[in-house]
Amino acid sequence: MTKVMKTVLLVLLLSLGLIPVFAQKSLPPSLRPYAPYLSHTIVKSLNQLGYDMPTMVAQSAISTTNNRSAEFRLDSSITFYNYYIEEDSLPIFRSLYTYPQTGTEVETNFQHENQAWFPLDRIATYRDGQQRILENYAEVYDPSSAAFVPDSRLIVYRHGSSADLIDSFFVYFWNPDLTTWAISFYNLNKFDQEDRLLETISTFDYFGQPLLFRDVYAYDQDGDNFQIDSYVIIDGEESYIGHSSSKFLNHQVIETRVFGLDEFEEEAPVSRTTYTYTWFGKEEQVNEYEWDHEKADWYQNQQIIYSYDMAQRVSQKDISHYYPGLPEERALFIYDYFEDEKLALETTYDWYEDYGYLLSSRKFFYYSGLSQVHVPVSAMALSVSPNPGIDHILLELNGNAQVQLFDVQGNLLRNLEYHPGQILNISDLPGGLYWISARKGHEIYTGKVIKL
Repeated sequence: MTKVMKTVLLVLLLSLGLIPVFAQKSLPPSLRPYAPYLSHTIVKSLNQLGYDMPTMVAQSAISTTNNRSAEFRLDSSITFYNYYIEEDSLPIFRSLYTYPQTGTEVETNFQHENQAWFPLDRIATYRDGQQRILENYAEVYDPSSAAFVPDSRLIVYRHGSSADLIDSFFVYFWNPDLTTWAISFYNLNKFDQEDRLLETISTFDYFGQPLLFRDVYAYDQDGDNFQIDSYVIIDGEESYIGHSSSKFLNHQVIETRVFGLDEFEEEAPVSRTTYTYTWFGKEEQVNEYEWDHEKADWYQNQQIIYSYDMAQRVSQKDISHYYPGLPEERALFIYDYFEDEKLALETTYDWYEDYGYLLSSRKFFYYSGLSQVHVPVSAMALSVSPNPGIDHILLELNGNAQVQLFDVQGNLLRNLEYHPGQILNISDLPGGLYWISARKGHEIYTGKVIKL
């Protein structure tokens, strides 16, 4: 590579703001800015591995699967939206989970369109005897062939018997032209005798240009990681590109400042993050700031406020985004749990300046003790008669089915085993629109009924 090309590439790297906000569960600082270029399935796989991706909170913060106990395992989830637009709820996303063998979980995702469920993608996760993720294999649905095709693959090498530490991981994407796997990026970790991370070597394929990074971790006398220095390696030459420095209180990071190189290759502030914690040690408030070079001052771009229930589980998450000259964007997430850390319901509210918070969507989680669940590829329309109904209705089903009835707010009103010819009594329901979902083996039926 010529000197001019290396200079251009270095300027490009600096313009990307290579050093991001440091987090305990984040990718190496040099690698993290490239996360937006990753496919959805790769981001989801890394998030499942425990990394706090830029668009997703690490699953260690809010758990849904938690399948270490086979008594109750996540069977499916479904998201309803459109509550405040037409005072009705419509299904939009659905995820189904199967467990074909010990240590294997398959998540299949669907989107609802024109009264049917259309496949999007599926991820197979393989775990060892310690329930640690060893591999994720992701596929996306190809409508032209009506089949799932390879998309990405994550392979993880664990650090001894540690439940959390990782020696390395490799991410591959499927090249359909060459019909083979190609490396997207990898991460190699080096630890000291106390299992503290000392150095990471990582690479990323940035639009055909392979990039090689080295991040070096330094610790203070209390054992806290107070600084990370980052370098890019081009044609064997290593160049410094910035660092992040953190302050700690009782071994918890309370502030992180990120510095990179400007166009004059002078070190300059990039971002700043502050943290506060609850009395039991969990994050309470996270404030993120960016550096305004023209004003030579910080401006806030995001705030996250967490609330917890009596069991110290996340019960509420309030996220605000701030943009110069534009109204703030706010979203409120409320979590209800089925058991332990297993979610039962995730409710989302969007903020409107004239109205305050309005209900946006509800995501319901369903659990089962069954070891096998067959995955449907679509949903069929459910015929209900009479419709509108007054006192009783009949569903057009030719076999036993699990039937659920929801109101327009997404509240579950009925959950019953339905038999062919069975008459459902709706006389006790107030007049209005209701949503009906029926599951019969591997088939899913959906329909609506108006109660007069």
